[in-house]
Amino acid sequence: MPWEHSESKHDIEILQLPPEKHIVLLPSGQEVFEEVKTILFLLKESKSSLNNRDLIRAKSNYEKIGKIYNFLSPNEKKAIYPRIFVLSAEIDKEEVVPLIRECMEALRIRHKDTATRIYQKIQQIYSRMPQKYKKKIYEKMQPYVYLFNMNNSKQYR
Repeated sequence: MPWEHSESKHDIEILQLPPEKHIVLLPSGQEVFEEVKTILFLLKESKSSLNNRDLIRAKSNYEKIGKIYNFLSPNEKKAIYPRIFVLSAEIDKEEVVPLIRECMEALRIRHKDTATRIYQKIQQIYSRMPQKYKKKIYEKMQPYVYLFNMNNSKQYR
């Protein structure tokens, strides 16, 4: 068959048809509300935006997803949340990488105030990232942490 079927532990089935078509069904076989379809569309659009380095559009779509997500049933939320979480992590990754470069450049030219301000932005993003991304950020930033008068650099582990 031309589609792949994956059954969710959360009582919702997601049928993935060839790339652009997604159908979401409840166990009874009924289609879910338009909100889920909209979220799936926005997730796809956001991924495409990230692939094209359009962080602003991806973040805009993510904000729209958040607003729509509030109207979903608990089962729909459980089924769709993992995809939203992945998008959030990818957006954070795309946002933090240039900040790290900017911070290092500010330190290189001895603009400690600017570097500190950027470092604080990095910390905010870092706190919500998955562990695999945190490790990479820690490895890049660890040599510079002492410059920010941090008493305990272990917060980045």
